[in-house]
Amino acid sequence: MKFRNKILLAIWGVVLVLLFMTFFVVRYWTEVQVKERSIGSLQSNYTTLRELTSLRSAEIAKSCEIVAETPRLKAVVELRDPNTATQLAQELNKSVASDLFLVRDSHGKMLVRLLEGKLDTLRAIPPPIAPARRDGEERSSTDVLLLNDAVYRCAMAPIAVGPDILGTLTLGFRIEKADLDAIGSMTGSDVVLISGDSTVCSTFPRDVETGFGEWLRPASRPAGSSRLGRAMRDGAGSTDTTAPSGPAGGGAVINLSINQDRYLGTSFLLGGGHRGEVPQIQLILLKPIEREVQAALKPVFNTFLILSILVLSVTAGIGYLISQGITRPIAALVQGTTEISRGNYDYVIEVGRDAEIRYLAEKFSEMSDSLKDKMRQLAVRNAELEQALGQLKSMQAELLKSERLAATGKLTAQIAHEINNPVHNIQSCLQTLLKRTSGPEDPAHREQRELLEVALEEVTRLARLTGQMLDVYRTSAVPIERIPVSLNEVIQELVTTSSEALRRQRIDVRLELLPTLPFIEGSKDKLKQVLLNLFLNAQDAMPNGGTLAIETDQRNGNVFVHVADSGVGIPPENIHRVFDAFFTTKSTVSGVGLGLAVTYGIIRQHGGNISVRSAVGKGTKFSLSFPVRS
Repeated sequence: MKFRNKILLAIWGVVLVLLFMTFFVVRYWTEVQVKERSIGSLQSNYTTLRELTSLRSAEIAKSCEIVAETPRLKAVVELRDPNTATQLAQELNKSVASDLFLVRDSHGKMLVRLLEGKLDTLRAIPPPIAPARRDGEERSSTDVLLLNDAVYRCAMAPIAVGPDILGTLTLGFRIEKADLDAIGSMTGSDVVLISGDSTVCSTFPRDVETGFGEWLRPASRPAGSSRLGRAMRDGAGSTDTTAPSGPAGGGAVINLSINQDRYLGTSFLLGGGHRGEVPQIQLILLKPIEREVQAALKPVFNTFLILSILVLSVTAGIGYLISQGITRPIAALVQGTTEISRGNYDYVIEVGRDAEIRYLAEKFSEMSDSLKDKMRQLAVRNAELEQALGQLKSMQAELLKSERLAATGKLTAQIAHEINNPVHNIQSCLQTLLKRTSGPEDPAHREQRELLEVALEEVTRLARLTGQMLDVYRTSAVPIERIPVSLNEVIQELVTTSSEALRRQRIDVRLELLPTLPFIEGSKDKLKQVLLNLFLNAQDAMPNGGTLAIETDQRNGNVFVHVADSGVGIPPENIHRVFDAFFTTKSTVSGVGLGLAVTYGIIRQHGGNISVRSAVGKGTKFSLSFPVRS
């Protein structure tokens, strides 16, 4: 495997470890949040279920009381005729649509027993519900009954004539899977109806319901104990159950595992458990933690996957650059050894500036010297070897010279202002020599004068370039003489002096000057230079004519000048570079790109600002602002 690939794999390994650690932290935090939200939801659902159960029980009790007050039913019960009572019960049951209809006489003897609307004589019916007493009178009471693996929500009401109790009426409605589905839809939970440690029905699929039954009835447990009851009673009584505190009156939340899926659940007691062998009947609300976590993590995972790909791509690029910086000098050394082993003693190893690699190169040079010492034993190769060493030293000297020249070139911009004075002195000397050679027109003088004119022209161009470079710094370094200046007056003077050139170029000038424009403090000449630069740029931007609009305004203690043209405009990618030195967008070379840089410096020296807006093909607008003279 290449060394470069090893570096990339090492970087990727670190990044992947960090990404996986981040993912697991996010997953753990999400799981904690989901658990807290689920616990709160289960506790809220417990309260809601308690209210709904209370309302449903009250509704059944009310229906039972209404039927018990039927005069015909009272008469039949008083006669104690089972046949007549059965016929009347079937008629009354059609109106209430109950699943369980029981009538007993005052001695507790069963007169009518209707189950699912049909006469039933075979099933064992639990003892009657004890009637409730309120204000000294017997009232209806509610409970749940388990009959042949079916749970009925029941209410019992006394059948009375005045103070005499003739018997009791019991109405029951079967709790079916549709009822559990409705509760599950309302609470967003899975619902299980259990009796003791047996499952009656649930909203689970068959395999999950079987797994819940296995959890509810573990293989080894004390006789007569319920795992759910122990979990609710003991809190953290086993390794897979905990019981955080629930709302007042019940609703403790437990953890349980069903078919390797984790759930949070709470139980609600419907009834039972108070008549000896009758088991407790409960509703269990369960929320799947793993599914909730997966649902919450799905958008996070997608984003995390995209982010991981981007991070790996970026690190691959960075790793490639780093590996290139490491392996390129090594490859140069390997290539050097290969070339020298082939007899190419003139090959130069370029190892860059890395100190460690340079050290290896120096050691390689020592090896080469040792090789040359051995090669001196061969007289025929001695001369060739000396020549190769001379060439190598010459190339090294040239390399050192080139590096010194490059370093000197970097200082050129810093000492440009130091060049300006000698250039002006040379310019003055050349002008003096030109005056001295303006004598008789003999061929010798003419040739000398032509040479001096060429030299003066080149020196003048150099002076102009250095002067432009110095102007960029002089505008911010040299203080200016500040006097009251009227920008309206400066603009009008410039428009007057430039009118002929603008007219020849078919450029219309539109002035909108504020008559009451306040004065500013500054240098009139430098401000005139700023506006002249903008006018000239506008002319260059409108070679086929156009409109030049100049507007002045005053707002918030500042004077504004807007210079707009209808020219070619500036591309968006260049708009932020127009004030850089040596940058120009002009198609023809008419300068060195210092005009706007000087303009920017002058404006900043006056405490002002300049901004530009432009659209290609529509024109450019420069906006200048200066503080009003205090």
